[in-house]
Amino acid sequence: MHSPHWINGEPADCLTIIDRGLHYGDGVFETIAIHHGHPLLLDAHLDRMRAGCKQLRFNTSLDLSAIRRQAKESAKDVDKGVMKIILTRGVGARGYRSPAENSPTCIIGLYPWPEFPRSRYIEGVDVCVCKSRLGHQPLLSGIKHLNRLEQVVARAEWTDEYEEGLMLDQQGSVVEGTMSNVFLVSADTLVTPLVDRCGIRGVVRAQVVRLASELGMEVTESRVRIDELFQAEEAFLTNSVIGIWPIKTIEQRQYSAGPVTRRLQDAIREAHLAIIA
Repeated sequence: MHSPHWINGEPADCLTIIDRGLHYGDGVFETIAIHHGHPLLLDAHLDRMRAGCKQLRFNTSLDLSAIRRQAKESAKDVDKGVMKIILTRGVGARGYRSPAENSPTCIIGLYPWPEFPRSRYIEGVDVCVCKSRLGHQPLLSGIKHLNRLEQVVARAEWTDEYEEGLMLDQQGSVVEGTMSNVFLVSADTLVTPLVDRCGIRGVVRAQVVRLASELGMEVTESRVRIDELFQAEEAFLTNSVIGIWPIKTIEQRQYSAGPVTRRLQDAIREAHLAIIA
């Protein structure tokens, strides 16, 4: 599959040099799995995009219906792939001050599906703990804004010996992976770290919380210390492309993909099959 792109609804591969997304990372993005022509969880992704634009104080009333239509149209002939939607504040003069009126730039791109080894879903993945720490910024917490330099620096800490790296905040609490959210199972409770000071409120993270609750599991969001993660019975990672990966090792700590992880993997699979049926 080629990697076509559309900018503001038109096929294009060039962006104006004065777009604020390029100058300041002034915007948000979503990464969406496509299966059998369906962009999975599209409405949830667009809801988060809308919330991100509100947090960034885009000075415009944002109508996402056109983006939704184009996303569906772009995905309809894709059997399996990845869609990325980027929304910047648009063109502006030099300087941090936002234009009085915004005309956002919308970029939609299609990318090949990454064929991960099946072992990552069955046996799990090896994970390190990154030395790079996430800064606290509650104004930007939860949203998927365009400035990902913390993740870029953290990802440079390893090559192929790990599949993911965990990121802690300034106080040493576990927040997320460089590209994923984190869950652990402890004392029959499913726990995911709070993302109120930093980190991304993942769409699949929210789906897992909802499905776990529907299955009668006790679910909580809380501060998670690294020693609590090491003591957990199970641990796994989530995002929109990988779904759920069990954690096999975090440095020297070994885990097995337990019954909670397996049950939630099945629940996610069934939920996604229902969407494309």
